[in-house]
Amino acid sequence: MNNILDDPFLLFHMPSKNFEDLDLIYWDKTYEKVDPMASSYKVIDAVKKYKTILLIGEGSSSGMGLKADENRLILNRVNSYYFRQFRQTIIGIFEGATDFARFAGFTGLFLGSVVFDTEGALKNYSSMSQKELDEHRYEWCLDLSNLIRNYPLKEIPGRMIEIGKKHPEGLRRYNYSSLSYLEYGHELNPYTYPVNP
Repeated sequence: MNNILDDPFLLFHMPSKNFEDLDLIYWDKTYEKVDPMASSYKVIDAVKKYKTILLIGEGSSSGMGLKADENRLILNRVNSYYFRQFRQTIIGIFEGATDFARFAGFTGLFLGSVVFDTEGALKNYSSMSQKELDEHRYEWCLDLSNLIRNYPLKEIPGRMIEIGKKHPEGLRRYNYSSLSYLEYGHELNPYTYPVNP
């Protein structure tokens, strides 16, 4: 089966502890990586060349950028037009990604809430050591990578929830609940996280 990342694609991977293992998705693929400090002009010029875009990093419902600084967003509400102008398929993994994708009318796979650090875990779902969280993060990244490489994007939310049953309940509920496949900002075949899984 032809994988969406088999053809050259555009990569935005911002430095982030939560996502440092997500290079598993693309390490052996052909891509152009955009500098996190690139000007808006360079970002738009690069976006126009590719049908598939992979976005990984810090962000918010306002976009994605370095430490979610709204004055330094590499993807924002203004330039989002260029990310959908040629009907690109997008994989977006950053805080607020799902909400932003709905606003922008994007098509693709989006995950908008992920926490694998002790402070964030204690605040959102459980008290685990950083070593335990690092182990779960690696498994989570490996699972997501394998699914992206082997299944259509629209099937991934449901499959990821099933695979994720090996993780602690709180971690699953927080880190999987906003995983969605959208077409032009509308959710298709939504997988609602079960109340009593």
